[in-house]
Amino acid sequence: MATPLADAFFWIAAFAILVAQAVILRSTKRGMDVIAPERSSERSKKRSTVLEWIFAVGPAVGLIVLLYFTRAAMHPTALHGSGIAPAVRGPRA
Repeated sequence: MATPLADAFFWIAAFAILVAQAVILRSTKRGMDVIAPERSSERSKKRSTVLEWIFAVGPAVGLIVLLYFTRAAMHPTALHGSGIAPAVRGPRA
């Protein structure tokens, strides 16, 4: 079971990651808007645009997966549903 301090650190880190990824995606979009007119062929524009978005969104997806598994390790019963209630045994005599 996680302590309240560990939960607080988790949510602070998750918020910081969210802000950082938003800035990265914003920067990627602004950079593509500036660089896009300089590219010559339409095919190279499309290929480089796809690669830029993969390199920008890929780490965000990886961090989401990492946060999910971190949360699952902190609260194993909250995400899996096992161990919430004790097993019911027959009547005692």
